[in-house]
Amino acid sequence: VVTANPGTYYTDTAGTNGAWRWLKVSGTGNTGWNVLFGDTGWRDVSSLCDPTVLGSGKVHVLKTPGRVTWRLIGPVLKAGTLMTSLPTGYRVDAPNWLAPGATVYRSGAPTSGVFSLGGSGSALEVSGAFVPDTSSTAYLDYASLLPWPATLPGTPA
Repeated sequence: VVTANPGTYYTDTAGTNGAWRWLKVSGTGNTGWNVLFGDTGWRDVSSLCDPTVLGSGKVHVLKTPGRVTWRLIGPVLKAGTLMTSLPTGYRVDAPNWLAPGATVYRSGAPTSGVFSLGGSGSALEVSGAFVPDTSSTAYLDYASLLPWPATLPGTPA
């Protein structure tokens, strides 16, 4: 909502949606702002996932400037598409870019399974034997320069 010239800094004293410090990088109106400092905190988006794939597992997501990190906490019921459409602000920049699968750790030792973005990069998928118990957690982390989300998905984790 702030109109400024490129090069202007803005501090949101309320930290709206976890965004505190902004830099105006382009344009003459109130668009063209990028978050320099912010953190959405972990968001529990399990309710946005397919329950027949997720089982009793949990899915959390975190957005920081230029990064998105997903956390899958076991157990997961089966392989499949967890989420068919990622929330706005949490997708990848390029439509055909696929993030690499994450390593699954269980008691400090890797196990099998892949946690990745699929299709056009807007679906969250699980393949193989994955997150066999509640002590298993997998992470998927990738760069994303898409605009900061106007609303936060799910609930605080």
